[in-house]
Amino acid sequence: MKVPRVKNYAPAEIQVTSEQLIRESIQYQLDEHRPTKVRITDPEELEDYKYRMRKSFEDSLRMQKHHMGTWLKYAEWEA
Repeated sequence: MKVPRVKNYAPAEIQVTSEQLIRESIQYQLDEHRPTKVRITDPEELEDYKYRMRKSFEDSLRMQKHHMGTWLKYAEWEA
């Protein structure tokens, strides 16, 4: 296996500090993206929505059988 070599040892033009990275990460955490509320107008849409949600939960559970958080979210949604 070949180890890549560093060709340019000069410092970057713009230096980023760990303090800046932490500040930005906190800022991104505060700007949460909230999903739009689903507006269901008829029983057929409701059944389709339930089917899609169950399928997504069951797919994620198939990949992570022992992940309790997914089980709890699924149970909460079903309730």
